[in-house]
Amino acid sequence: MRVSLLLMVTRVALAAQGLPPALAELFNKGVQTEKVGQLDAAKKAFLGVLEQGGKQAFVYNNLGIMYRERGDDERALAQFREAVRLDAKYAAPRVLMGSSLLALGRVKKPLWNSKLR
Repeated sequence: MRVSLLLMVTRVALAAQGLPPALAELFNKGVQTEKVGQLDAAKKAFLGVLEQGGKQAFVYNNLGIMYRERGDDERALAQFREAVRLDAKYAAPRVLMGSSLLALGRVKKPLWNSKLR
């Protein structure tokens, strides 16, 4: 998934700016394990960051991406919503929220796709 790869690069840069060093290290471990498909380890790392007070939008976004990669769009959607709640200007979770809504079949048919009478 190209979006995930681009977001992973962005996430690493964000971690250094918004988290204390120990949490940034744990977060980066989550990103690295996610990159190689170790989703259980990534989940553990991201949850660890959140449990230790690193409640940042990009952490919730990454947790959502991990759930999305597992095919659990319902849980992913909850994480993306929390990311948006924490930082309304952060675009990535909004895009990914749309992707999860599409996968769950919760998007109305677009107007441009309807027939004109």
